[in-house]
Amino acid sequence: MAVSARAGSVGPGTGGGIGGAVGGLKNGTVVLYQGGKPAARLTADTLTASQSRRSVVGTGKVVVRSLALPDSPAIRSDTMTWRYDTGTIQGTGNVLVTRESGTRIPGRAFTADTKLSRFTLEGGAGPASIRY
Repeated sequence: MAVSARAGSVGPGTGGGIGGAVGGLKNGTVVLYQGGKPAARLTADTLTASQSRRSVVGTGKVVVRSLALPDSPAIRSDTMTWRYDTGTIQGTGNVLVTRESGTRIPGRAFTADTKLSRFTLEGGAGPASIRY
């Protein structure tokens, strides 16, 4: 995982975040890896990593874009959680899937793999599974 931010802090923790510490980043970007290769870029107003939970949580204007599949859509939501062990991203609240063509699909929640090659969108007209 590669991380950048405008501001942030990392402090000691018990079973906490990256390197045994809990960290919070403001206006942050994290590159998510799958199989040792960059798979997606997640940006958010606030990012928090937890080593014990093996997760990264983004809150506020969270957007994820695939780095592995350039034709896949960008997905926005209020919150997103990436789980390293399962290779999944889950988002809730004001979900919006946007394609380069301008197509916009709103929803309540989504679940995707790290590369965004497939995802399930919930809310709106009903659940939809999409593959790229």
